[in-house]
Amino acid sequence: MDSNHPILSQKDNVFCEPFSEGSFSFDLKVATAFDDMIERSVPMYRETQQWITHWAANYLPESGGVCVDLGCSTGLAIEHLAKELPQIEHFLGVDFSLDMLNIAKAKLKGFGDRVELFHGSVMDAQLPASHMVVVNYLLQFLPMDQRLELMRSIHFSLEEGGIVFVSEKLLSDSPSFQKISDDLYYQYKLDQGYSIEEIENKRIALQNILVPLTEKQNRAIFASAGFKEIHLVSRCHNFATFAMTV
Repeated sequence: MDSNHPILSQKDNVFCEPFSEGSFSFDLKVATAFDDMIERSVPMYRETQQWITHWAANYLPESGGVCVDLGCSTGLAIEHLAKELPQIEHFLGVDFSLDMLNIAKAKLKGFGDRVELFHGSVMDAQLPASHMVVVNYLLQFLPMDQRLELMRSIHFSLEEGGIVFVSEKLLSDSPSFQKISDDLYYQYKLDQGYSIEEIENKRIALQNILVPLTEKQNRAIFASAGFKEIHLVSRCHNFATFAMTV
């Protein structure tokens, strides 16, 4: 990475200033704060990544494994998986944000040719035959018609016996449960050091950009894409991780 590039990770103060509605983007300011942002914004983020690793180990070949990370951002998941799962010999990370990928490139340079990064839309990426696919908090940012299309592409590319992990923010079918979940998550963010102003600014910035679905709606997409086994392996407040196989 160029010596003038910002440090790989800074404290998340992105939302200290007001945003206009729906103005959020994965720009350089977000990219340099992303690692701190996601760890402070997604309950049990680190634990979930560890659980994914444990689950994945049961579905990978002893050697020659291929893992695809769609919406790889700054390479957090790839870095963790590459350290913990030596049987994965090749990683493909895909992200449309060049700022995110520049940080991922610097973070993952120690893994050499084991990691390949692709700059572009996940809808345009040519997915290789793989044993593991990671889709962390990506579908919620895609237009509705693209979510099923992407999951079908993933299903087609997955090797027999492989596994897919999809992490998403969820809505509840119950308004009363949703209200409690929202309140608990609001308090969680306060406990992580975010101010009331930051929380509100982020909500406004993400309006109509991050569009979550219910667990039932997500399951319907996965089933329509062809996945037969769909399991909820992690949930905390309104964030969840699904694991599925063909």
